[in-house]
Amino acid sequence: MSKDDTCNGNVSRRAMVKFGAMGLIAVWSQRATPAVAAQQATNDAGTSKPMFLAPDDATDAAVHSRAENLFWCDVMMEHAGFFATLMPGAALAAERAQAEAFQRTFQTQYDRAKTATFDRTSYAAFNRSTVELMKPFIEYKL
Repeated sequence: MSKDDTCNGNVSRRAMVKFGAMGLIAVWSQRATPAVAAQQATNDAGTSKPMFLAPDDATDAAVHSRAENLFWCDVMMEHAGFFATLMPGAALAAERAQAEAFQRTFQTQYDRAKTATFDRTSYAAFNRSTVELMKPFIEYKL
């Protein structure tokens, strides 16, 4: 078997690896400015979605805590919205309302994470509050 064996008759494995590498380079080459204390990072691609990142050399757990809370609240907010979208009609109105309530809850926590003071004395409590908000949503999904 040579390195140029075809996997589907049209594209060689070597070409597939090259395409995959180009995709990874495209993703990793997006420059983002690190953000500390809820400063929004942007990238050169001009994406509309903000990114909140801890600096590469950050060792303070509170700095990472803010970035993680913002990331996971955003993910869970979108996840709840996706659930609500998948429940059209009157028959699923109660379940949809519940998903929309979760979406609002995660939006509120996200907004709190953007403005809260994260330091050695407060970040663990904020992390716990985010985890506690996620537990009922996990139960809802099951």
